[in-house]
Amino acid sequence: MVASAAAQDLEELPKQKPFEIHGSVSAGVGYYVSSAAFGNTRKPYSYFINAAPVMSLYGIQIPINFTLTEGSQHFKNPFAQFGINPYWKWIKLYGGWTNMTWSPTTLNGKTFLGCGIEINPSLFRFGAMYGRFNPAVKEDTTKFSVSPQYKRRGFAFKIGVGNEKNFFDFIFLKAKDVQNSIPQVKDYLNFPAQENAVFGIISHQSFAKQKVTWDLDGAVSAITRDLNSQQLDIGTGTGTKFLKLVIPPRLSTSYAWTAHTNITFRNEKMTLGADYNRVQPEYVSMGLDYILNDQEKYMLVQSFNLKQNKVVLSFNESFQRDDLNKRKAVKTNRINFNSTVALNLNQNFGMAISYTNFSVFQQRGLKALNDSTKLMQIQNMIALTPHYLIMSEKLMQNIFVSVTYQRLDDLNNYMAQFTRNNTVNTNIGYTAVLQKIFLTLSPSFNILYSKTPTFELLNISPSIFANKSFWNGKISTSAGITFTAGRQNKVWSNKTINNTLSVGYQINSHHSLKFSNNITKNYYAIGSTSEYRGDLSYTYSF
Repeated sequence: MVASAAAQDLEELPKQKPFEIHGSVSAGVGYYVSSAAFGNTRKPYSYFINAAPVMSLYGIQIPINFTLTEGSQHFKNPFAQFGINPYWKWIKLYGGWTNMTWSPTTLNGKTFLGCGIEINPSLFRFGAMYGRFNPAVKEDTTKFSVSPQYKRRGFAFKIGVGNEKNFFDFIFLKAKDVQNSIPQVKDYLNFPAQENAVFGIISHQSFAKQKVTWDLDGAVSAITRDLNSQQLDIGTGTGTKFLKLVIPPRLSTSYAWTAHTNITFRNEKMTLGADYNRVQPEYVSMGLDYILNDQEKYMLVQSFNLKQNKVVLSFNESFQRDDLNKRKAVKTNRINFNSTVALNLNQNFGMAISYTNFSVFQQRGLKALNDSTKLMQIQNMIALTPHYLIMSEKLMQNIFVSVTYQRLDDLNNYMAQFTRNNTVNTNIGYTAVLQKIFLTLSPSFNILYSKTPTFELLNISPSIFANKSFWNGKISTSAGITFTAGRQNKVWSNKTINNTLSVGYQINSHHSLKFSNNITKNYYAIGSTSEYRGDLSYTYSF
């Protein structure tokens, strides 16, 4: 069971009804038959019942979802979350299961159980939160997929000045595991309780009537990876007293920082931007679900609008490296260049041409590289996507083509015999919409060809799909058939025919029925298999 509540404007509260309920209830049955040896692992018949009511208390919506299937044996330990985020003018509150986003490197969408507040009267900006980041999870040696976890509590606050166009915020976050929240695990050295403190800043400034923008995001993090490790004696000075108060240094404490800045110039004719991002090794914030550290990236962006926006040129260049502390055995560099030309000559014809060059190569770090495994690859890709649109009162037609050529060159002569390849993918499609009879036809044809020094692959796949509605839209139907044939090293190894059919009937505003059926035939060199799937469902909306 899951429940959440969207943000609610309290100024509109008197205009809302005290209580409302709406939503839907669905029930359905399905069947599955397969001639394959592995087909018996799935039950031939299935059913489901789903209820999705949405309660509204003075306009605050609380959606709830329940699902029952043939695999449900009992109802135990349901997953339930409830959160509410009301706001009034420049005050916003957070309660229950919720999340807050202040910056990409401090507090960014981390779900917690607790409370928070954000206020922004005029130019003053303030925010605060407190809650549980992680629940306690006891060790269970019978379940290898479940790792033990300490209960983790945290708080954060931000204070700043400005508005959406120009602002500067200072952020502080502190989180700590509760050591006695779970019994000591057997392998306690690999699951120590931790503590984290982060100081961060985030700024957005615009100049020259917002044609120039400058963004800055930076943070310093202290992480203690084992709260049982020995505490260090760092004296009694003013700075050391503050450090002891924030996060007492221990043998397992490390410090890292991150910085990200971007400056962009934008007008009607062009966009020019420069971006720099650096995340030190071991940088971590418990207010984030994930961050990729040990990376430094430079990027330039250019875009030009020509011929009254009929021609758009865009370019992107970047360089990325790791091993910032020079402690890795091998360092990896990545260089990327991308360019696109988009042509929109009139309302009927358009085309895009793009070219991408991506290089990845390794250099010696603490150890010498083995020439036989050294990574040195260059990948080039060219894509061409023209389309032609024909519009009339009775018929709308769209013809499109997509051709992509991709080449991977391995500069390591030992590995090139296994990795070097050329790939061409072509897709041709046509869509016709007959508006008066509510009919849509979509035939297409796809060809994929790939070749390496030891392997050659060819796949062809024609298909056609149709959609038709009847009785003023109350009955909707769709049908399609796809044929796929694969050839490996000049031997046709498999063929597949896939048929789909669905019919929906909207009885009235409350009741609807839907039936769908799928038949798949697979043909191999040593035999064939058949697979039948279908389901019938009923939905009541209220």
